[in-house]
Amino acid sequence: LFCTEERIEAAKELISVCPIPDAKVFMLSSGSEATDAALKMMRTWGKKIGGPEKKIVITFQDSFHGRTLGAQQLGGIPELKDWIGNVDPDMYQTPYPNAFQHPFADPESPEYDEDKQWQTFLDTIEKNNIDPDKICGVCMGGYHEPLCQPAPKNFVQRLRKFCDEHNALLTIDEVQSGACRSGTFWAFEQTGILPDLFCAAKGMSGAMPQSALFGRREIMDVYAPGDLTSTHSGSPVASAATAANIRYLRDNKVWEMAAERGKIVMDFMKDLQKKFPHRIGMVSGQGLLFGVGYFDADKKPQPEFCRAVLMRSIEKGVLFTTPVFGGCVSRIVPPCNIPIDALMEGLQVYAEAVAECDAEMPAYNA
Repeated sequence: LFCTEERIEAAKELISVCPIPDAKVFMLSSGSEATDAALKMMRTWGKKIGGPEKKIVITFQDSFHGRTLGAQQLGGIPELKDWIGNVDPDMYQTPYPNAFQHPFADPESPEYDEDKQWQTFLDTIEKNNIDPDKICGVCMGGYHEPLCQPAPKNFVQRLRKFCDEHNALLTIDEVQSGACRSGTFWAFEQTGILPDLFCAAKGMSGAMPQSALFGRREIMDVYAPGDLTSTHSGSPVASAATAANIRYLRDNKVWEMAAERGKIVMDFMKDLQKKFPHRIGMVSGQGLLFGVGYFDADKKPQPEFCRAVLMRSIEKGVLFTTPVFGGCVSRIVPPCNIPIDALMEGLQVYAEAVAECDAEMPAYNA
């Protein structure tokens, strides 16, 4: 808990890559802790400026923000909340305007409509009889967690304006998408807005157990010293790793590496989808964060085939996971600075696994 040179150095490096002017950063141990702290900040800030009734938090359907009690209530996956029993009645989930599920959010669809995207948010407020001025915060991921799809720029900009008009905090969860993975240092930088708070972990610390909550100074100062803390917050070993990692990411412009490699993956996976349109229903990504979805023509998930591809790839020496959307989406998340030849080798192995599984397994719904 005490002030160390390593902790100060980590804080300086983290603030050096924070786009929020005059920001502060609070270090914790895990992404779930960071999102929990963000929830605490939103509620406390709301109470401070609007009284005890300004406590409503809006998040997004299918979103994932961690495994702790607060983080899972922020999340938008109902089955992950079954164990809770008493779910917070002042948290609401709204549809995420992603292109796969909603044609009005797909720029390539004739049904594309920015007003309809925004209307999904307004409909949630109206359907639940929410007073907008009682909303203390809105929390969304830097991309759509299950499908690895970036948020529509226009939607996020309208959301920023809405939060400003109703004195609500806009929080972005960058635990997965941050630290250069999206092709910019933070995914929200591609939307043209600044959040009031944002969370980071994973790539931020080079896989050491450290996370962070960034925010506007007036918000972060809502708690006095010692009132917002954690046993391992800013521990010297993790802080030294974070400082070194942030310097490497920043000084080597690793976001450019992610963007360059992301184009390679996108082209490869789109070509693979054309070869196996009866298997792959979706390819989406941002930077070097990709989802390959196995759906039938009616967009029904096909987790059995996805798992077969997973296991075959593992047998061939390439590791990835299928953690979301019923296990029907492969998450392709290689290191941001992976050598190009190693990237191509991994992609070829993945393609071989898809081809072999396609030859061996029955057609969907057969």
